[in-house]
Amino acid sequence: MVLALSLGGSLVIAITNTASAGGLDRRASLTHQTPSCSDFDVTLPGEKTPAFRVLLPEQITWEGREDLSGLHTIPGNWDKTPEKISGAFLCGGSFEISVTIDPKETEILAEMSFKNLTPDVCRNLRANICASVNHLPGEPGWANRDFIPASVPLDRDLQGRYWYEKATPKSLQAWVGGSWVPMHAFPGRADADLVDRYFFRAGESNEARACAVESQDGTKVFYQAWNAPCQYWSPFPGNACTHLLPLVAASLEPGEVARVRGRVGVFSGSRTDWAKRVGLAPQDSPSVLRFPDSHLSPDAECSVALRLQQFPSPRGGGILRFTPT
Repeated sequence: MVLALSLGGSLVIAITNTASAGGLDRRASLTHQTPSCSDFDVTLPGEKTPAFRVLLPEQITWEGREDLSGLHTIPGNWDKTPEKISGAFLCGGSFEISVTIDPKETEILAEMSFKNLTPDVCRNLRANICASVNHLPGEPGWANRDFIPASVPLDRDLQGRYWYEKATPKSLQAWVGGSWVPMHAFPGRADADLVDRYFFRAGESNEARACAVESQDGTKVFYQAWNAPCQYWSPFPGNACTHLLPLVAASLEPGEVARVRGRVGVFSGSRTDWAKRVGLAPQDSPSVLRFPDSHLSPDAECSVALRLQQFPSPRGGGILRFTPT
């Protein structure tokens, strides 16, 4: 069953169906706070406030061109079925981006496809995925209190400071080469007053497959993971979010389409248990990200143009130059 409700200008999409043996198959509900855009607040079954927000994507980058940012503010056309939500939008005349989301009980499975509308070959094409545990400012604003305590008000700056100084220095880690590595740029001196609100440092590796941060009590992890090698960004004081940049294509010809697939959610248990569950393998073993009971496209169709040769990795860091929303 698909339920679509309009609440104060926001579109709430709840997908439920009946399992053949287990009764109601509970699924997360998705809300567009920015109407018809690829920006979703995700509320888990039985909860009154969202668990996380995800932008699919926030930005795309490729060699030789200026980054395209704020993609989560571009309206598109969206279609709902009992199993999934699909949409598409045009991005600056350069790309057609299609997004398919399969909501599960505690996570979403997502697939993004990118069609090159330019006359040029696009090299080292990456999608910047922002996933956060709050939406501030928002209509309404909210925060996942498993990760940001109730003592921190619903204020973007205050929650960003907490995220940078308290939540992430040791806890936010990326899965690289079969083990977890810290993502914070300054874990030993995480002082928000010493950096710009949106300063980040790009990770040294371009082979991350996932990132995860533990809840305050260590019983849950908030994560995103992708079936392509990712660059990662360090956390910054401007917001309580994580950034992975999966490689969409090392080289994408004019008119060609490339796809990446990922999962974003909250897991009850340890980071180690979650990694095993989704198929992240120890060092020297192949990692194959699992997508159980997925309504996304078959695996054979998922990486049409993905060629995993060596490619230049963005180094250093920077300051986000667009206005976050």
